Amino acid sequence: MSGELRGLSRREVIRRLVGAGLVTATTAELAEAFAGARSSGGPTSASGYRPRFFTEPEFETVARLASLIIPSDETPGAREAEVEEWIDFLQSASDEARQRLYREGLARLAARCQERHASGFSKLPEAAQVDAVLVLEKTDAAFFQALKDDVVFGFYTSEIGLAELHWGGQSFHSECPGCNHPAHLNWQPEG
Repeated sequence: MSGELRGLSRREVIRRLVGAGLVTATTAELAEAFAGARSSGGPTSASGYRPRFFTEPEFETVARLASLIIPSDETPGAREAEVEEWIDFLQSASDEARQRLYREGLARLAARCQERHASGFSKLPEAAQVDAVLVLEKTDAAFFQALKDDVVFGFYTSEIGLAELHWGGQSFHSECPGCNHPAHLNWQPEG
């Protein structure tokens, strides 16, 4: 871990995100419980993890979807951060409505892939998976948004994600470094 990240625990990062209003206390409590569950001696590797909520095929699909949302390129992605484990844990502790959103969304994706390609999502070539995700984003927006939110939160609160952000949570900036996305450069708060 880089020097600017050293000494800042995942728990502290989540506490600060809650304090800043960026995540809810419930999500933060789940993240802390997840960290505790992972450190309690259970299997934690992608090859040894046993899903708590998802079936094995659903878990494999969620892992692949996460890796398409935050791919591995010159830096680690969702797969290396084991985001699918976070999402599985989150769903195991979620209410029935959220669990149904995931189960039904994954079932619709599986049915579409079976209809169009006579194959499950995880077995499709990457180009077909990307096309399926683009269709999912348009036709199943609530599920896709929930999935994307969970992938992003899981990734950017993981050690890998924090390193990717160059998180300097204990650093002082004389002014906000800001965002360099063109769409955000001219943003002005409503007033």
